[in-house]
Amino acid sequence: MHEQPPCTTKPSRSGSRRTRAFPAHEGVLPNGKSFGAASGIVADNTPALIRDKFVLPPAVFTVSDSRVKYLLILRLALMRTDLTYVSTANSTTLLALMKLCREHESVLIADLRDGGFFLRDQVPTEVWSVVSSRMHASPERAAELERLRATYQAIPREAAAKGLRFHQLREKARDGTRP
Repeated sequence: MHEQPPCTTKPSRSGSRRTRAFPAHEGVLPNGKSFGAASGIVADNTPALIRDKFVLPPAVFTVSDSRVKYLLILRLALMRTDLTYVSTANSTTLLALMKLCREHESVLIADLRDGGFFLRDQVPTEVWSVVSSRMHASPERAAELERLRATYQAIPREAAAKGLRFHQLREKARDGTRP
């Protein structure tokens, strides 16, 4: 186990949020009514003042390949130094993001340095048209993450975003302990 830097728990109202939501419209029932995820409906109906703080545009959640979607989420989120809040309905999403970050941290850092995305060819055109303007090069951020990786042998989750607070569902494990 590598020593991890402390995580600041001070709330911030000025930082960005990475909210995990599924599409509000996922299909149409035989009776003609549309159906979709409650998280998407809530995200779509969030006031613009709050929605403007979201790191991820709703189009990201329409990517059907979950691996590509999660790596796109990481690419967009790792670029931000003002990410202060992560929310998801399923805590395993955070575990999947952390696993993918560890597996692909070198290429994600290179993408930050160069302004690209190594899976660009797998992102649907309509999604890329929304996120491409956010894919600018950030050599300073890449260098910061490289320094963290060199110090901790991985990008520490607490240091990837200064002041980041993880919000996830809390439930008792089978043995009665808390995760």
